Amino acid sequence: MNFDSMLKTSKWILVLLCCIATEIMQAQNNRLKDIRFQTEYQYGYILPEYSNLNYLLNAPVQAVNLSVIKQSIGKTEWEELYKYPQFGLSFFYTTLGNDEVNGREWAVYPFFRFNIIQYKRISWFLQTGIGFGRVSKKFDLADNYLNITTGSKNNIHYNLKSGIEFKLNDHLRINAGIGLDHFSNGNTKEPNLGLNSLTSIIGLSIQPYKSSEKIKNEFSKHEVRNRPELSVRFGGKRARALASQYFNTATISFAVHRNIYRAFHLGVGIDGFYDSSTETEMIAAKSGPYKGSNDFQTGISVSQSIVYNKLRIIFQEGIYVGLTYKVKRHPIYTRGTVSYQITDPLAVSISMKSHLHVLDYPEIGINYRW
Repeated sequence: MNFDSMLKTSKWILVLLCCIATEIMQAQNNRLKDIRFQTEYQYGYILPEYSNLNYLLNAPVQAVNLSVIKQSIGKTEWEELYKYPQFGLSFFYTTLGNDEVNGREWAVYPFFRFNIIQYKRISWFLQTGIGFGRVSKKFDLADNYLNITTGSKNNIHYNLKSGIEFKLNDHLRINAGIGLDHFSNGNTKEPNLGLNSLTSIIGLSIQPYKSSEKIKNEFSKHEVRNRPELSVRFGGKRARALASQYFNTATISFAVHRNIYRAFHLGVGIDGFYDSSTETEMIAAKSGPYKGSNDFQTGISVSQSIVYNKLRIIFQEGIYVGLTYKVKRHPIYTRGTVSYQITDPLAVSISMKSHLHVLDYPEIGINYRW
């Protein structure tokens, strides 16, 4: 399928979605009156993160994004606190700079969008989402050995987008902005360099019915306090030596978070890591003689948490202290975590540990706080 065919197909898909939506809305006007449908076209390039990728890229990135967006109206104080954010689901299709080697990707992901600044009909928004992506071509030692970025067809897709939206009337809006899209498999299969694309965006959205009136809330008093938290996580990875074996990982952390604002917390903590791939990776990297204690690392860290009701997005930066990382002598580790609070003390989480921009391994965990 060439890109012109893709655009034509996307146009008819959008028309079909609108027709279906109109039929549904006729029966459920009140329930769906704050929903709109958006189509976007994206044009840009794969970022040259690794120099050996440059000679493989022979075309720009072109993408089509179809989204269903739900506007919040202030049913909770969190919706008003975040200036009435929007929640949505995107269906994404893109080229990857070289059809023969990289193929193409389609993805589906939920997203969260909020307005940084809003003035009358104009708003500046920030959007982020994460979901499932699938590529048409991956690394194969016999048939596609030039693809050094993608070891599996199934991947994690991450989207970050910012732009300006202009409300033409109660039913039509246009937008323009910049988007960053990344996909990789979280180091569950090698190779796993992944690809990053930076694109310019233009879009149009249709809202069949007028928006509901915004609700103003009475905010409860915010109490600043420290919350200790214990976290246990388990995960796994493939070694970067292209070994077929799957290696287990584990983490135990203790941190204290201070909720300085309702939607923003700061924390400090200590971490202990276990990585059973250390021996294999040290041999491949020729980074010195291996000892059993090298499977373990310890460190201290700081964190920043963005909070929305029961959901927390946590960014963590740490330094190895005591038992250090021996594979490539990285002194700094980082981790991104999405945590959902089941009850007040108990939460579940999914994390990605990395060394700056190099992803190491994903984990799932349980958190308990006092």
